[in-house]
Parts: sequence; structure tokens; C-alpha cells
Amino acid sequence: MGLLYVPAIMVTLIVWVKSSEKRKRYQSQVEVYIKALELGQSVPADWFVERKEKKTSLVAGIICITSGIGLSLFAWLMVFLNNSIKDEFLVFFNFLESLGAIPFFIGIAFVIIHFMGRKKDDGEDAK
Repeated sequence: MGLLYVPAIMVTLIVWVKSSEKRKRYQSQVEVYIKALELGQSVPADWFVERKEKKTSLVAGIICITSGIGLSLFAWLMVFLNNSIKDEFLVFFNFLESLGAIPFFIGIAFVIIHFMGRKKDDGEDAK
């Protein structure tokens, strides 16, 4: 029963790490901003604007594919490693295992879109 808490613990850990990373980055920006003001330097107006990098469909596809594989693998391992699973949990884990196919195939679609879009862009450049 303790293994059922692993996904919740992992999600909490990931959120905590990302938020502390963001807080540290913001704090370092504030320190640089204060030092620049103390030295009489000008600071760009968009200093604290969050810059997001553009994710390509290839990156999104790889993330979806690995998420789907990870979800299915987790459910399969729960059933495989724990022989004393009750029938209602077995049905749940079988459902969870098949649910991993959704992000997997969405990821495949993103990868296909990436390569089809790249060929289209290459064709337009040739003209």
C-alpha cells in the first residue's frame, strides 16, 4: 500500500524543486539589480520579465512519449512486483497501464508534425 503514495510524493518533490529553483533565480536577479543601482548603472526595463523558451513540437513529442511509457511502466511494475494486489487495484493498474497509450500516441503525433513541418519549411526556403 505504501507504493501507492510514490506518485504523489514524486509530484510534490518536482513542484518543490522547480519553485525553489525559480525563487533562487529571482533572488539572484534582485541582487544584481540592487548592485547595478548602487553602482549607478542602468538596468533594462524588462529585467524581471519571465522569458520562456519556445518548445518545438519535437521536444513536446519526446516528453509525451516518455510520459506515456513511464505511466505504463509504472502500472506494469506495480502489478509485476506486488503479487498480493486485490482485484479492484489490479483493474485500476491495468486501466492505468492502457491510459499511458494516450500520451504516447500524442507524442508520436507531435514528432510526425515536427518532421512534416520541417520538410514544408525546407520546401519554402528552396523557392
